[in-house]
Amino acid sequence: MFYFQRGSAQLVGHFLPNSVRDEKILRENSEDFLYFSSINFIKEMKSGPLSETAPILYDISFLPTWKKINSGLLKMFKVHDMSVLQDCLH
Repeated sequence: MFYFQRGSAQLVGHFLPNSVRDEKILRENSEDFLYFSSINFIKEMKSGPLSETAPILYDISFLPTWKKINSGLLKMFKVHDMSVLQDCLH
């Protein structure tokens, strides 16, 4: 989750979110952008389309801006961290 949240912040102003579904853009930019690199990693590790192997990541690629995606991922990251922290404290 961390890589996607940080990677989405890196993409603000560079590409549109639907570029995640473009194989050529992913291939050409995965070394420069963390989000693209992480998507490529998933594609290498799992067989099948992204819509099946990582449905949430596929679905958020339909949102209008990286800023909106980053905001949502940050909220998810905070919720996840707080639940892990609660588990550690008990």
